[in-house]
Amino acid sequence: MSKDKKEDVYDSLREKITTLSLYPGQELNVEELCSLFQVSRSPLRDALLRLERDRLVDIFPQRGTRVSYLDEDIIEEERYMRKCMELGALKRALLKERSDKEKEAFISKLESILLMQKAYILEDNFSSFYTSDDELHHLFYSEAGLLNVWKIISAHTGNDKRIRILSFSDKAIVSSVLDEHKAIVDAIKEGKNDLAVELDEKHLAKVDKEMKELKTLFPTYFI
Repeated sequence: MSKDKKEDVYDSLREKITTLSLYPGQELNVEELCSLFQVSRSPLRDALLRLERDRLVDIFPQRGTRVSYLDEDIIEEERYMRKCMELGALKRALLKERSDKEKEAFISKLESILLMQKAYILEDNFSSFYTSDDELHHLFYSEAGLLNVWKIISAHTGNDKRIRILSFSDKAIVSSVLDEHKAIVDAIKEGKNDLAVELDEKHLAKVDKEMKELKTLFPTYFI
């Protein structure tokens, strides 16, 4: 089997887990997954081993495999990594020398994302809101010239992605996220770089405060 095919199995299964299509605690049927991806057991086993290293599945020899429950300690580690990397990327992006035209283009990109997010809230389209949320944060890394760092962060924060998507099932939370994004963008527009970084730091810590509520709403998803 080609390397690309093996990667496809891993990527597809990881996407299903991190977007909660396969929910925390769900038992995985190897035969069904082999049929779904049209592969033999060997490449599927390789994908599951990688996902176990990502702390997204639990493998119990001779007993089975399940999607890992949400673990607050693991989420905290991943969010700490994401926060440290993003604040550094944002500082670097804001210190970047730009012409007036380049600065206007940067602001326009940010504002267009905010408009999309507002539309997604009105449509109750929270999966697309999540995608646009990623686009906003991705732009900070792009402007900082740190796209490889973004890829590394994305590859190692699957549990953080799960908790973010879970939080976006609450319209009140999503609306507050948009307000926070707007405040960050306004600070950037006004050249208040320190304020923008401070607001982003608070924004990235927001899920920590929501964890208790999410555990109450989705008790079976957590350890």
